[in-house]
Amino acid sequence: MEYNPDIHKQLDSYSDLFDIYLERGKTPEEYSYDPLSQYLQSQVEGYRSQTERDEDLRELVRERLLALFGEILPGVLEIQTAYKRELTMIEEFFNDSSEGRLNRWPELKRWLSYNFPKDVFNAEGYFKALQDNEKSKEQIFDAMRHNWTEAALRMKDIRQKNHILRHLRKGLIGIGRQDYETRKKLRSILYKYPALDDILRQIGRERENDSEETDITSTVNIPILLRHSSSRQEIDGVTTGNNLAGLLPMEYALMDEPVFYIKYVDRQLQQFHSKPPAESRQKTDRISTRKPRLEMGPVILAIDTSGSMSGKPLEISKALLTRIMYLARKQKRKCFLITFSVRAKYLEITSPGQYSKVEEFFSGRFTGGTDGEEMFAAALKALQKGCFAMADVLIISDFQFPLPKPETTKSILTEQAKGTRFYGLCIGRYIGGYSKVLDKFWKI
Repeated sequence: MEYNPDIHKQLDSYSDLFDIYLERGKTPEEYSYDPLSQYLQSQVEGYRSQTERDEDLRELVRERLLALFGEILPGVLEIQTAYKRELTMIEEFFNDSSEGRLNRWPELKRWLSYNFPKDVFNAEGYFKALQDNEKSKEQIFDAMRHNWTEAALRMKDIRQKNHILRHLRKGLIGIGRQDYETRKKLRSILYKYPALDDILRQIGRERENDSEETDITSTVNIPILLRHSSSRQEIDGVTTGNNLAGLLPMEYALMDEPVFYIKYVDRQLQQFHSKPPAESRQKTDRISTRKPRLEMGPVILAIDTSGSMSGKPLEISKALLTRIMYLARKQKRKCFLITFSVRAKYLEITSPGQYSKVEEFFSGRFTGGTDGEEMFAAALKALQKGCFAMADVLIISDFQFPLPKPETTKSILTEQAKGTRFYGLCIGRYIGGYSKVLDKFWKI
């Protein structure tokens, strides 16, 4: 079997194979003689009854298998690369002139004798045949070319298989009870905080569709009707003031009393209330015209790894990250992870084969402050890639950092206008104003 030189794509194919085997109980014909495929079958079969009803265990088995295969494949690809170099060597040798081949033959014989067992390629036999002047040198070289090409392929397959089996014997995926309980603990966190389930529904676009709408402000002129301000029909009640033309009769009776003038100065005289004169005015309406979005767009996760996020906030972040990775894989959506504190790091985790790298992102101690600007810069840069346009961006933090700078806010608004959604999950005591910057905001 020829392995894909892109290890992540090769691991993706094994992730698909994992699902195929669970569903059908067998693998496609092209995987029949692949040692890694055979090992995958044996491991899935061992957990089959449990994985069919336990999603957490199923994903744990998948991740462990892919992590193990990720350690094995670089060596396999080295063997494949060496095989391709050898095919180039064969072409160069046999494309040389007859005289050139004879001159290079002594050195080549030593190399062939060292790299091939006699039962695979008998270099000594060809050496003796070439010394026999009665035999055609061209016929000998033609036979040698065919023999060497077959021998190179055979040795490549043997070396790959030996390399794989050697690592599989050492690297069993055995899943301990603690691993399983850790995964279940992450699941229980999702149940404990309803906001997390709400976020998953939002990120999963269960609450949106292609007819989604945004509010756009529209200002229009309202036509007016002319009316006479002196009309009795304009009076709509009683109020207080000092308009002598509109006084109630009872106030006129007090005009000779000092109290009248005190009430006049204090604007406390009772008078008729009339509607204000008709004026031209404008009306502001909210017109719903949502920017259309991809039905299932990419996901960008930005997780705060500053000192204030250690402990429980980290557990919550990991629980949500684990679930969103599963959601993205199931929905075949691209996923981009950003961790940020004093500086930002980022990793595309679209491929299941890259999941093993996620733990490395959380392996360091959570220390230092938080640079929100660098995080936004990384997210906005990812959005410029065509494959991450119109993404769902989720920021998980305690938001103990300043609001974006004006130029950053402008860039965020530009992306929102294109269809990107910026969400925030605050874990801890919220004191900032990010709920006004982001499209939606949750607090734990």
